Amino acid sequence: MRKVLVLVLLTACGIKPEENYNKMRSLLLSEKYSDAANFIEGQKEKFYGENNAVLYYMDKMVALHLAGRYKESSGLVDKASDKIEELYTASISKNAAAILTSDNVLPFEGEDFEKVLIHVIGALNYTFAGDRDGALVEARRVEEKLTVMNDRAAKDGKDAKKGEYSEDAFIRWFIGALFETEAGEQSMNDALIAYKKAMLAYEKTYTPKYRTPMPSIVLADLLRTSDQLHFDEDFQMVKKKFPQAQFVKQTQAATMGEIVLIHLNGEAPYKVDKTWEITHANKIIKVAYPEFVVKPKSITTAQVSVGPTTTKTETMEDVTAIALQSLKDRMGRVKAKMVARAIAKYLAAVAAQVATEKASGSGLLGSLAGTAASVAGAATEQADKRSWLMLPSSIDVAKLYVPAGTHNVTVTFQSAGGGVVGTKQIPNVTVKPGKKVFLSVRTM
Repeated sequence: MRKVLVLVLLTACGIKPEENYNKMRSLLLSEKYSDAANFIEGQKEKFYGENNAVLYYMDKMVALHLAGRYKESSGLVDKASDKIEELYTASISKNAAAILTSDNVLPFEGEDFEKVLIHVIGALNYTFAGDRDGALVEARRVEEKLTVMNDRAAKDGKDAKKGEYSEDAFIRWFIGALFETEAGEQSMNDALIAYKKAMLAYEKTYTPKYRTPMPSIVLADLLRTSDQLHFDEDFQMVKKKFPQAQFVKQTQAATMGEIVLIHLNGEAPYKVDKTWEITHANKIIKVAYPEFVVKPKSITTAQVSVGPTTTKTETMEDVTAIALQSLKDRMGRVKAKMVARAIAKYLAAVAAQVATEKASGSGLLGSLAGTAASVAGAATEQADKRSWLMLPSSIDVAKLYVPAGTHNVTVTFQSAGGGVVGTKQIPNVTVKPGKKVFLSVRTM
């Protein structure tokens, strides 16, 4: 029974992602992204360890992406994805240990939305590296992952329609944009299908669940492609639902270049410990659970300008809202699991106390075991606070049609009150008629 007692006394506090993130935050603020990647590498064994290999891959892939080291970043996308699949069926021994300790003893495999955003980063890697086909392959992996997750959720008796993360509207739109980088009616038709899926995803999921308004970009792309292909039914459907939607006709767009700015804006939320109190056998037992803390964004929009032509970004992926809602959606299961664990730990500690007293006949040992039971029923466990903190709070997008040629792009960052927070110049951006150029900025 001594082994049971030791198991009950295991705290399994786990790692503290927010502390690790804050140690390199100054590097991120000063855009020393390669240094941030080196910092993460230096923490590989000390902080992350084998149980957090997925989190290590996630963090480093973002740092490398921001550093423009797209090939290296994509290599970690593959490693993270492979590791997550490997962990899907968790080992029996570690799950058994977690019953009396904590989820912190289990390997981290990420929230569902984090597993999807791995491939969003991968798609952006290939896009900025100029590899359209690679970007499309990575974007389609998002579709595959969503299908697999929804199938697994159905097998587990979960109903995605009732709250589980099950769709990614941003990647649906992005797939359409990628299709359009290749000329031809078939590519435009494929893009139209993707834009329709994006519109439906915003309409049915992103707006009601995450409070993300329908982006005008999606509507404009859908109207433009359906108009060009003479898909009158699709065109009228959009016009009826969104009569204020505006678009540039394809005949005009084809004579100009298109700049697409992707703004990784703000910082992802982090988790802290919260507790419930339950009563069992006339004892009050504290149950730990995680709760997200939101980091306010200093920048709400970015204005993109090329000469007199200007537009503003729109939020297309509210990562913070998705994170909060995803945790809320599964909180019922989290609570049930934590309560069952707390009671199991309490009962095991009591059993250990009785066995120790019988074996030793010592009141002192019995008192110590009794203390152990009390601690096990109180606050021995910390919640699993692991999450992907290197993500932005949101992915915002702006699209701008400009004359073909080489341009200097000015990005002006604005606060909620409309004040200018900062500016960034992107010089010598060359655009060709009918072609898209993808640009990226990161702010915190």
